[in-house]
Amino acid sequence: PPARVEVRGEVYVTKAAFETFNSQRTEAEGRYVNPRNFAGGSLRQLDSKITAQRPLRIALYQLVGAEEMGLATQAEALDRLESWGLPVPRDWFRQCASEDEASAWFTKLEGSRSDIPFEVDGMVLKVDAIPLWAPLGARSRTPRWAVAWKFQAQEETTTLNDIIVSVGRTGALTPVAILEPVFVGGVTVTHASLHNHDEI
Repeated sequence: PPARVEVRGEVYVTKAAFETFNSQRTEAEGRYVNPRNFAGGSLRQLDSKITAQRPLRIALYQLVGAEEMGLATQAEALDRLESWGLPVPRDWFRQCASEDEASAWFTKLEGSRSDIPFEVDGMVLKVDAIPLWAPLGARSRTPRWAVAWKFQAQEETTTLNDIIVSVGRTGALTPVAILEPVFVGGVTVTHASLHNHDEI
């Protein structure tokens, strides 16, 4: 590898490691609710010694400056990261020759979502040819050469107990549903914003 390299990825905790970690905590320490929030909270710890004790992993998905290294595709960049011994979760990447092929892989992932060893809410579809990234450009927050395909949201049924009105800092009034607590997507939901009047 070069003396200086920039990589991008996502930190995560496997479901199994999360369960093991939680099972070792005392009742006084409390249990964490889900692996995704646990991973995010672990990174925000002010004491790095606490973070170091957490079962965190990283999945790398981008080599910054790959084109300057003579790499023409995202697949080649992932191969290069792997050749340097860096963690690339190869089982979850696919090169697809068409939208139909990408759609089939998405359907397979969504259907086996519960079997994936870490929590995931969709997949990212990227243009493989790195030289096309610059001409495609970016929106204010996301590149045009990558798009997130989200799995169908998990749904649960609960009881609406009340509706209160929340006053925002600008004086905007937003109805808020007070719900019978329901566990969905790894969290217990007790409130929901009712900002979309058409759906109410």
